[in-house]
Amino acid sequence: MSRLIIAVTTLAAVLLVPGQPPALAQEPPAGQITGPIRLIPASPDAAIRLNGTHPPNPDVCPARQPRDLHAAYDGVLEIGLRSNGQLYLVAELTFPEYLNGIAEVPRDWPMDALKAQVVAARTYAMDNLGASGALAEELNYDLCSTDACQVYRGLQVKDGPWGDRWKRAVSETAGEILEYQGRPASTVYFSTSNGQTYSNAEVFGSDPLPYLKSVPEEDDGESPVSRWEVRMPMEDLTEALRLGGWWEGPPIETVEQQGENVVMSGGGQSESMSLSQLRLRLNAQGTCLVPKRYPTTGPEGRTYPQVIPSKWMTVAQQDGDLVATGRGWGHGAGMVQWGAKGKADRGMDYAEILGYYYGGLQPVTREEPGRIRVGLAANLDKITIERVGEITVEGIQAPEGTFKILGGETLAVQPVVDLAPKLELNEVQAPGEVAPTGAVPFSFDLSAPANVQISYLSEGGEPQLTEAQPLNSGRQEYEWAPAEDLEEPGDYEVRVVADDGVDRVESQPLLLSIAAGAMPSPEPSPETQAAGGGFSPSLPIALGVGGVVLVAAAALGVYVRRQPRGRRSID
Repeated sequence: MSRLIIAVTTLAAVLLVPGQPPALAQEPPAGQITGPIRLIPASPDAAIRLNGTHPPNPDVCPARQPRDLHAAYDGVLEIGLRSNGQLYLVAELTFPEYLNGIAEVPRDWPMDALKAQVVAARTYAMDNLGASGALAEELNYDLCSTDACQVYRGLQVKDGPWGDRWKRAVSETAGEILEYQGRPASTVYFSTSNGQTYSNAEVFGSDPLPYLKSVPEEDDGESPVSRWEVRMPMEDLTEALRLGGWWEGPPIETVEQQGENVVMSGGGQSESMSLSQLRLRLNAQGTCLVPKRYPTTGPEGRTYPQVIPSKWMTVAQQDGDLVATGRGWGHGAGMVQWGAKGKADRGMDYAEILGYYYGGLQPVTREEPGRIRVGLAANLDKITIERVGEITVEGIQAPEGTFKILGGETLAVQPVVDLAPKLELNEVQAPGEVAPTGAVPFSFDLSAPANVQISYLSEGGEPQLTEAQPLNSGRQEYEWAPAEDLEEPGDYEVRVVADDGVDRVESQPLLLSIAAGAMPSPEPSPETQAAGGGFSPSLPIALGVGGVVLVAAAALGVYVRRQPRGRRSID
């Protein structure tokens, strides 16, 4: 979810026209490649899967080192060399393709909450095309891909779990934005409130806008950070502040809130800082404590997004601990994302939701920009590329298969083995024998949300896949009704397949034997009918006189085999 911290600006219409990419280098002698390199999908099902790594940052602790980039994209990718020897990565794609890859809210939310988010995101993008700053100017991109702009994750959204719902929200609101005085409005948004929103002037210090005023918020109580409490022992508080150079004395012994300030004392020394300063400092250094113990988890077992989620808090000392009690997460201006979900849950449509947060503004349809450039990364030391489908490579003579690009004084290109998947499908379990109830139960661990299918193959036949069902991460219980998919009894090789939009992994094979007997046409269960065709965790279907026997063909466990990325739609 976006934590947009920006100044409200008015953009000239010319910024809606994306910049031209830098000219491609001529084919240089081997070992003297300076780029840029462009990878261009040449077929509708083509994609580029990659892994990018950053050089270590000596100025931050291990917990705060930059994360690797593991992603898949379907637009044109440009890789070039910066003057410092590091690699940059920019995507060039159509505006709808960009919107299809935005990752700002869970995609299993109500459709009107998704549509409200899409319209806000489309408006924000059109208002901020032509990103400012030295880096944007150097790499010539229109928008960044982090929460400093809007989070863009490519195929992980579009082809990931519930991606069909997000694509539907994008297509059904095509061209819709909010306008003020004939220009895209500043549709900032944030995760969770403290019971109200704030004006843009209060949050950003910019000139007041009549559509960004404070409004009450009573619908975001479902958010895991609607109300939160963080406990930190005094020794952890002392160590975290010492790491940042904000406390140099003996251990902190007492903490007292005085208005908007916090006074900490110990060994005759005292230090005062504002609540906002305390939050920023603990967020900066709290994750560096060893062993890692921050951010903590809430009562539902979900890890908080930051050590101290928001500045809307009070602090006190209890039993030798600093106890921070607060509400919300984010800057506080514009649409509350969890509030939009709550309003959709109680029947408001997306236009009503947008009007509530943005001073009554209503969606209008306008022409969208054409192709835009999105900055994906700027400080990588190597990028490994795996081509899925037909990909044209310009700027180098690319090796066959997967290859690696290294930074330095010039670009180096090396062939490598296939990328290892990040998605994990572990501890797959299924019974050795199943009574003829019509449902085959599977259980397994997913490391991330993914679309899950059953692959089944009869002797001498072609592999078939069941309809994909989106599941969340963690331990999952999944039932398959073979009578829905199989027409004949016999022996079938069965696998569990998971796809998160980047990686596609599958379990070891099982042998499923369908005993001779009639394969009835299943009746939809009441749960399936009530869900309007959505996934039901239980699908009881009778198999008549036929029986089901499931026999493991190999020991089950953590073994996973990755299959080539497919672009199979689950619409």
